[in-house]
Parts: sequence; C-alpha cells; structure tokens
Amino acid sequence: MGRQLTDVDPTLGPLTRLVALQFLFDDAPSHLTELEIWSADFPSLDKFLEHVERQGEFEYALDAMPSTADAILAEEK
Repeated sequence: MGRQLTDVDPTLGPLTRLVALQFLFDDAPSHLTELEIWSADFPSLDKFLEHVERQGEFEYALDAMPSTADAILAEEK
C-alpha cells in the first residue's frame, strides 16, 4: 500500500517520493503474488477499489496475520 508524492523544490525541481507500507505473509499460498496496482490507471477511485477488492491477494490479506510489515520511503531526484 503506497502513495506517490511529488513536490517542486525551487532549486532542485520536481522531487518524487514513494511512501509505502509493505505487509509480508510467510504462510500465503504459493499461487498468490505481489501486486502493484495504481489508482491512476482507473477512471475513478470506486473502480480502483472494486478492482483491488476482487483480487485473491486482498481477500487473503483481510483474514491473515502478516508475518512482517515495513514502512518504506523511496526518493527520486
């Protein structure tokens, strides 16, 4: 789960960063994969949420306990 943010610095120009939460499930079934789904690829937030909620990975994550979780901050310059 992440959010991409862009700010404009007067000296450096646009600065883009990703702030994300990553949940890992050691006991997840092998047919489940890592998902990368961007809301910008959908015409509305409702369509995005409908798509996410139809994924088997989402269904599994609703009921499972994560084995680890990390906060990630990645910056591009």
